[in-house]
Amino acid sequence: GKIPLGKLLITKQLTRRPEDYPDPKGQPHVIVALRRRARGDGRDAMTQGSVVPFVICTQSADSIFSSSSPSSSPSPSSSSLPSRAFHPKELQEHPDLQIDVEYYLEHQIRPVATRLVAVM
Repeated sequence: GKIPLGKLLITKQLTRRPEDYPDPKGQPHVIVALRRRARGDGRDAMTQGSVVPFVICTQSADSIFSSSSPSSSPSPSSSSLPSRAFHPKELQEHPDLQIDVEYYLEHQIRPVATRLVAVM
């Protein structure tokens, strides 16, 4: 079955302007905000205080936005997490993007399930 995209969204608030982060490469929400700003989409003005929605995909942004084909993209394990973060609009614009199901199982569902079972 398909899970609605809204159920997979991760959100994080920008505590400063995206360009003011000292190490944006390690923070998925900052990378997504910088990419949205670079596109010049005024409706998505990502500034300090903005909440940035994103999902984690199997492909990296480099493989999607470069001239190489997405089929030649590296495996999720060889691409950094921030490089695999995409804004929901980017998913609409690039239907070949695939949600990284393993990431969600391992990092979003398993920790919660483990804590719940530990209480029993």
